[in-house]
Amino acid sequence: MERLKEAWKSNLKVNLKRNLQSIIETNNNHHQLIKACAKAFADTSLSKKTGYQFYFLEPLIEKSAEKKNNCIFDLVIYNESDQSAIFIECKSSVKDSCGNISQIKDAKRLVLENIEYFSKKLDLDLDPNKIEFVECVYFEDSCKIARSVASQESQSREKKDDIVSIDIKVWEYLPGTEEIHLCNGHQHHNQILTEMLSERYGGDDLSGQFDVPYYLNLHLFLTMINIVLGYCYLENLSDDRVDDKKRISRNQIFKALFENAYFGLNKTEIKENLTKIMERLIKFGVDCDLFEIIDSEYIRLKCQGLQLKVVIEHLTKKYYENWADCKSEERAKIQALQDITTKLTKAHPTLDDFF
Repeated sequence: MERLKEAWKSNLKVNLKRNLQSIIETNNNHHQLIKACAKAFADTSLSKKTGYQFYFLEPLIEKSAEKKNNCIFDLVIYNESDQSAIFIECKSSVKDSCGNISQIKDAKRLVLENIEYFSKKLDLDLDPNKIEFVECVYFEDSCKIARSVASQESQSREKKDDIVSIDIKVWEYLPGTEEIHLCNGHQHHNQILTEMLSERYGGDDLSGQFDVPYYLNLHLFLTMINIVLGYCYLENLSDDRVDDKKRISRNQIFKALFENAYFGLNKTEIKENLTKIMERLIKFGVDCDLFEIIDSEYIRLKCQGLQLKVVIEHLTKKYYENWADCKSEERAKIQALQDITTKLTKAHPTLDDFF
């Protein structure tokens, strides 16, 4: 049994580690799109000339669990001067363009069914006739998505479905330049927005000080890297009064989460969500042997090195190894037991064969 389990574990571990790296990469790419869209409308020349400002992430997330197929957009920008809004969905990869459009339709329905709730809760004068929907994708996927959008909207017009026939604009993200570009043939209600995005926008025009280090649905590992290391640990490194740089308090973590909480929720909802995230982060770090709990207030990073880059590299490697080792151990036990059961069944097909 033990030899069979170890054989399974060895093979499983390689594949699990590879799959995990792919998951983290996809999450990180998705996060880059969200940050690019938010930064473009955070007190930039684009936001000042068009009137659109980044408001918050994951609009209507509190409504997403009410129905099985509820999907949400990643962020919303709002123009106070004419009560118009643009809901933006970011997709880091598009394997199934039809399924992708279907998800956006579900997210649009959620928005349109909750306009009054949305406006009242956030004290916005939102005109339902001035809502636009955008899908932002990487440059290499933009043509595929644009074709799929055109095809789907042609079908919806034939069916006279008012909800799903609302235009979807397509933005493409160019990672090398950090720019956003409005796909050819697409136009926004706001002519200045159309003109500026048609010429590409981003790069040096973005605010270097503005950051969106996490969102509620971001993978916990990336939230840990961006918040616990990028804010809390970096804060300790720059503070000469802190002797143990790797000793981090719960208050530090919660403060970093709260100061970067761009969500359309009231203060009570934000605090409840952030408390849950903080507890999940700590449990995640302990379970993966990345943190150790010192006492009820403090944790400590379990890694080599002191420089931020070295700490990130070491914890990343450790996470992949520990997670893959744990999961492969669990699955190998199950698979080995199944193999033994199958062999016994073949050798003893009837109950009488055991006696």
